[in-house]
Amino acid sequence: MIANPIPGLNIVNENKYTNASIALEGKSLTASPKNAANIWASYTITEGKSKGLGLGVGGNYVSDSWFETSNTFVLPSYTLLNAALFYDQPKYRISLKGNNLLNERYWNATGMPQKPVNILAGITFKF
Repeated sequence: MIANPIPGLNIVNENKYTNASIALEGKSLTASPKNAANIWASYTITEGKSKGLGLGVGGNYVSDSWFETSNTFVLPSYTLLNAALFYDQPKYRISLKGNNLLNERYWNATGMPQKPVNILAGITFKF
């Protein structure tokens, strides 16, 4: 169940098997962490010589979750820190974004390792 009591706020409840085989009854669903949080905030200068210059920062937290249905192998919790610096103009945007700046080792729900620290640069032309 997901609840949205106010715009932008999401509340997710705990996921467990019910009405399942005895082997699964009461166990947590795979890849369903009990706690998860995401935030991203950015600020863009709107006046003066630096108009269009901006900074963004955010992160993700995911608690331990089970990798498989027998609930014996855990995908460990992780915390990610991401940041961006950009210059946005009517005809173009230049950006630099850093992901996983804490160089956290983590795996997705299918057990695939995810990227360590990585930096992305971009130039966008607007028509």
